[in-house]
Amino acid sequence: MIGQNFSRIIQAAAHGISFALIFLGAQAVLVGQKHPLNAAAGCLLGLGVLAACADGWWAGLRGVGRTWGWRLGGWLLAAGLGLIWARDWSSVGAWHWVLGAGFIFVAGLQKLIRTAAGAETASVWAETFRWVMLPVAACWLFRPFFESEFFGAVDARSYGYTMVDALLQSRAGVFPVLVGQSEFMFNGAIHPIRTAPYHHYLGIALDLITFRELSPLAIQHLTVVVTAAQAALMGYACLVWVAPHRRWLAWVFAMLFVSSPAVGGYVYGQEMYMTFMTFGWLPLVLAGNVRLLRQDDRMGWLWLVAGLALVWVAHAPVALWLTIATAGLQFLRLFTRDFTASSWRRAGGGAVGLVGLLAYYFWSVAEVSQSGGGVAGVAAFGAFVSGVGLTIRFMASGRWGWWVAAGCVTGGLAVMGKLYFAWLAGTVGLSAAIVGLAPKRSKALAIVRDHLPESISVLVLLAGLVTAHWRPAFEAMPAYAWVARAFPLNLAPMTAYAQQLTDLQLGYGLWVFLAVGAGLSFGWATFERRVLMIALVVWLALVFPIPGVTGLLLGAIPKEFFAISSDIAWLRYLPTMVALAVFGGYLGWSGLLERFPRSRFLFGAVSVLGLGWSFAEAEKLVRSGYRNVNTPEIIAAFYRPETVRQFSYIFPGLPVSPYLTNGVVDYRLESRLLRRDDPSREAGEPVDFTGAREVVLRSTVDATSPHWLYLEPKLTLAPLENVLLKFEFFEKNYSGTFIARGPGGFRREYPMPVAGFFAKSFGVESSRPKTIALWNTGEKEQPIELVFLRSELPADGKPFGDFARVKIQPYSPKRLPVETQSLIPYRAKVRATEPVWLETPRAFIPGYRARVGSSEVPVVASPNSMAMIEVPAGESVVELVYRGTSALWLAMGISAASWLALIVLWSRATRGSKPLSS
Repeated sequence: MIGQNFSRIIQAAAHGISFALIFLGAQAVLVGQKHPLNAAAGCLLGLGVLAACADGWWAGLRGVGRTWGWRLGGWLLAAGLGLIWARDWSSVGAWHWVLGAGFIFVAGLQKLIRTAAGAETASVWAETFRWVMLPVAACWLFRPFFESEFFGAVDARSYGYTMVDALLQSRAGVFPVLVGQSEFMFNGAIHPIRTAPYHHYLGIALDLITFRELSPLAIQHLTVVVTAAQAALMGYACLVWVAPHRRWLAWVFAMLFVSSPAVGGYVYGQEMYMTFMTFGWLPLVLAGNVRLLRQDDRMGWLWLVAGLALVWVAHAPVALWLTIATAGLQFLRLFTRDFTASSWRRAGGGAVGLVGLLAYYFWSVAEVSQSGGGVAGVAAFGAFVSGVGLTIRFMASGRWGWWVAAGCVTGGLAVMGKLYFAWLAGTVGLSAAIVGLAPKRSKALAIVRDHLPESISVLVLLAGLVTAHWRPAFEAMPAYAWVARAFPLNLAPMTAYAQQLTDLQLGYGLWVFLAVGAGLSFGWATFERRVLMIALVVWLALVFPIPGVTGLLLGAIPKEFFAISSDIAWLRYLPTMVALAVFGGYLGWSGLLERFPRSRFLFGAVSVLGLGWSFAEAEKLVRSGYRNVNTPEIIAAFYRPETVRQFSYIFPGLPVSPYLTNGVVDYRLESRLLRRDDPSREAGEPVDFTGAREVVLRSTVDATSPHWLYLEPKLTLAPLENVLLKFEFFEKNYSGTFIARGPGGFRREYPMPVAGFFAKSFGVESSRPKTIALWNTGEKEQPIELVFLRSELPADGKPFGDFARVKIQPYSPKRLPVETQSLIPYRAKVRATEPVWLETPRAFIPGYRARVGSSEVPVVASPNSMAMIEVPAGESVVELVYRGTSALWLAMGISAASWLALIVLWSRATRGSKPLSS
């Protein structure tokens, strides 16, 4: 036994060494000369391959087997040694760890896929090449994210702050992260921490994996690289699972997927990190749909439900449209082919399972949401789909009972007030009745029933057009305006800077593959290919402005969906179209190669052209990433509290604080004492301006750009100095941006005449506060230049003159009436001369707990919708923590149990799964 274990240890060490050598070398190739060890690591790449062949871990690609644990242990040992020198994003140790973990994931995942598909690979070397090249290509396409430097603009900065906040909380022992708490999100905001939590939890997991050696910005970039590699690998794995004998075809489509401008463009040009996270799981949803379209079994539902749940947690707007597409695909299947009790039981079980998996997410968002209209809208849409399904059954069977049931559903919808849904259901029901009354010998009816999915789709489409036409002014909808504005530029090559919304497109490579594959295989299309093509046609009508069709389709969509998706809805449903195009094109080419084996030469030629064009277009995104890297000063200032900016859109679902200013504020000044008898009034000013220094800011026009005004005198902050600037504005046009900037990345921007569309945000109007804070946390003096960027020049050409009169008053945070001692958790020392209310800077939501001294006290909402605590006279210490509600923790338990049950069912289904025929 001892000898056997020693042999296993030696084998595990050999595996670890081979992994270490290969990934050290791969890191040198991908990242370049960013570390002294990289030069040597490049030479080790070849040695690593030889060592891997010698100890035989290539066999792991065909099945991990019983030695999986030993291989993992040996590799973890080597990875731990590599992390000894891991200090930054480009260090060898961190990349060794991350890429190695991904490779082990690939080996394990392939074992599951191969078991489910029941297929063996003819060539281990070819399969190894495919699995290795996919993450390498993904890393190459997203190589700007291999740096820890901050790049991007407003959205990237905002999401960077939320990632910093989540990591600071997790490192302080707070889990799960439910509200903002650190100085980067001190106002208790819940977006995207609760509305799209996947990104932050992935960051927390990667932070733990890398032993918290990387900076928060590096972790944020790492989530992008990991998701890109996951999208490539998951795309390939799911395509192979769908058609196991077309692995090169699956590899090409996986490459097209990860290189599509619609994938990289979301995070490069638009800085939409949460949307980008969905691409890692979209293939899982489409694979589950295709599985169910081929054979209705438990395995298909497990894949589908798991994928949908993960996409919902990653980004709800994308998941909403993906769920609509899934509902359409599955209802077509259930009502045209699989209308059996067992099929409906599995579908019901899948729906219940999805609700269980997402119980925590939905409840977490619902309990802080101020509007419930969306729930009613979704319920109405579900009832509408059910009504349409019932009428379809009547069309297929000719039995009047189905039509009566459809009429009942229509009546229920009318009671709910969704009249346009009732109109749509009634139109479908009437059409179905006409078809059902036709003679059974009718050739027209036989054609309809032979092509039932297409017939139903056309029927529903026509009914939807009639319904939308019944609703007035559909063409003027903002959503349609955005679709029309993007065309035809979203079919042209990407722009040079790849920053436009129209650069979000499938890419010519994927378009060519889709057109050729779908077009040539249309005549012998199987059921699942036909249904996918139907979905693609509908999505094409949503993405491109087809006259008389797109506007009508959008007009038939419930308004609640646009409330979730925003007016630019096509940004939310474009990812679904990309996934549909990948799987639809893949199935089309699979049928083409099966029927005409010699068409593999056509496939080779199209592959070279398509992949070449896609990667060439993707290079525009890469160049835009390098071009948008910020200056070293801005990067250095990213973590400085005196440059952390608030953003109003981090409050969706919450009542926005009237104090919210779109700019930098000192969180130490955001705790206020309110009168006990009248909480709408403050109990005195936190800082006394008696004796403050007063200056007049005089403006000088820039000689080359008259929009810029330089203001004098300049300011200088001593180390650790804090000052308040209280403005007295004149009768002038203050349309523009007030900027305070200085060396070291110090920069403040306040839009004017109002820095926020809220009652108590900084602004020029007499009713608004006129005070902003400037402070310096550094150990050196901070010179500050004040400038004003005018948005428009005066028509008369007169000089602006004096800008404002300003009182400058130093203040000490430790001498404020509310001395903020910590933010995680919020702890403050309150000095009050009478009983007062303490209004904290946290937006009020259910679940807060507070202590004043040793006594627990209730937390209520202030008149400004902030968390408020009653405080006695004298000096007291107040602590505020967010514990969550009992219902939230119950929902969390339901979701945890559901995920555990899914894993158990998946394990059982994997062992008994039958192969999928292509």
